[in-house]
Amino acid sequence: MMKRSKVWALMLSSILSLSACGVDVDCDIEDEHIHYYKTRSGIERLIDGEKEYVGEYVRCDEYVLKDDYYNAIASNHLCILNDSLEYVERRFENRPESTRLELVREYVPEHYGMQYNPGENEETGSIYWGVIPEAYDERWEEIGLDDFTENPVKDVTYGLLLYRINEDGTIESKTFADLESREEGYDYFQTGTLITKIIGDEYYLDNSKDKKKLQK
Repeated sequence: MMKRSKVWALMLSSILSLSACGVDVDCDIEDEHIHYYKTRSGIERLIDGEKEYVGEYVRCDEYVLKDDYYNAIASNHLCILNDSLEYVERRFENRPESTRLELVREYVPEHYGMQYNPGENEETGSIYWGVIPEAYDERWEEIGLDDFTENPVKDVTYGLLLYRINEDGTIESKTFADLESREEGYDYFQTGTLITKIIGDEYYLDNSKDKKKLQK
C-alpha cells in the first residue's frame, strides 16, 4: 500500500448546497491520485476528481496516490475512522438514549367484520363481510427502563456500523456496541449509517427489584 502524501492546506471556501458540486480546480500532480475533502464538522473523506467542493465537502491539497485500496474507499463512499475520530466520538456520545420494548398481547374475540378474499389475482379479489375468528393481536410497545412487566421484552440500544475492506476489494459491515469493542479491520464508516439501532434478543425481566439495567 502506497504511503499517502500529506500536504495540509485546506481550502476554506463557503460550503454550499449538499447536492452541489464546484468547478474543477487546476491540479499539477502528474500521478493518478485522489484528494481528501473535509467538512466544517470534521469529517474527512477521499473523493475522486478535482472539484472545488462536493456538497458540504471542501477539497484539500492533501492527496493519496491511487491504488486498489484507496479506490475501494473512494468508490464506496467510506471515511477512514482514524481520520475523523473526533467526529465519530462526538456522534456516538450524542446517540439516542436506550429504550425497552414490551411484547403486548391483546385478545380479540370472534367478531363480524370486513375481510378480503384475494382470489386468483388482483382483478378477482373481493371485499366481504363475515365472521373473523378470535385471535391475539401482538405488538411491541415502549416501556420505561424502570418499569417491570412479566411480558417478554427487548432492549433497544444504539451502536456503530463500521466496515472493513476485504482483499478482493469487497466491503462488509458489522455493528459494534462502541469503539472499544470493534474488531480488527473495521476501520471505516459511512456518515449516514454510522449510528445504528441495535434491537436485542427477547428475554424476561427477573423481578421488579432485580432487572437488567440499560446504559442511557
